[in-house]
Order: sequence, then C-alpha cells, then structure tokens
Amino acid sequence: MRISRFLATVLLGSLLGATGATGVAWPGGVEGPENVAKPGAIVAIGDSYLSGEAAGDYAPGTDTASNQCHQSTRSLIHQTGLTNVDVALNLACSGSTTANLRLGGTDRYGGRSQIEQLGDILAVYDVRAVVAHGNESEFLLYLLIAHTC
Repeated sequence: MRISRFLATVLLGSLLGATGATGVAWPGGVEGPENVAKPGAIVAIGDSYLSGEAAGDYAPGTDTASNQCHQSTRSLIHQTGLTNVDVALNLACSGSTTANLRLGGTDRYGGRSQIEQLGDILAVYDVRAVVAHGNESEFLLYLLIAHTC
C-alpha cells in the first residue's frame, strides 16, 4: 500500500504541475497581476487516513450531525514540518470515495468534489504538493486515468 500512496502523490503532483494556473484571485473575484507571488500551500485530498479521523481537534463544521469529515488540525498534512509553505489545507473527508474526488462528483456531504475545491485553491495558492490517499481499489486507477487525460 505504501507504493500506491507514493505513486498517487507523485501522479497528482505532476498532474497539477501541468495546469499552470495563473494570477491570484483577489477579493471580489478580480484577478490580480500575474507577477504577484502566490502563497505556497500543500493540500491533502482523500479519505479518513488524511482527514485526521480519530485525532480530535476537528476544524469547525467538520464534526457535526450534517458533516462528519473530521478534518483534524492534528492530521498528517499539518504535521509535515515543511518550511517552504505558508499553509497546509485539508480537503480530505472521512469516508470519501473516488466519487467524492472526481470532477463532476460531489463531496461526501453534497458540496463540490475535492478536485473541484482543489481548482479553487490553485487560483489562490502556489500548490507545491498534493498528498492523496484512498482505501478503495479504484482510487489509484482513477488517478492514473486522470493523469493521462
């Protein structure tokens, strides 16, 4: 399983690196100048392994009756110790499947999919790494297909 996690991270990193998002989204939806440096970010997508299930200290709104994503401030994405990033963002959600990740999918609780949320993040941040994890067997296949399209 370690190899598949590593491969998923590498594939997503190369996929996102090829998107070449430009500009910075400023308040009010105005695109900023292209020469303005975006803050650096690392992002987690996937299921409970990365959301921080059972770690406690859940982000507001992710431990309620209507949202059990359990995005913990103690999750792995917040424990990297990387010094070249300004923010760690956790989009992972406990119980998520590939349907909650893909374009056109929905998040576990009916919002936009994690990949679509990641697109919003790319408009604002210089995403330096995306860490992905999924327990289901289709997860790695989905990443391989997404990378080739």
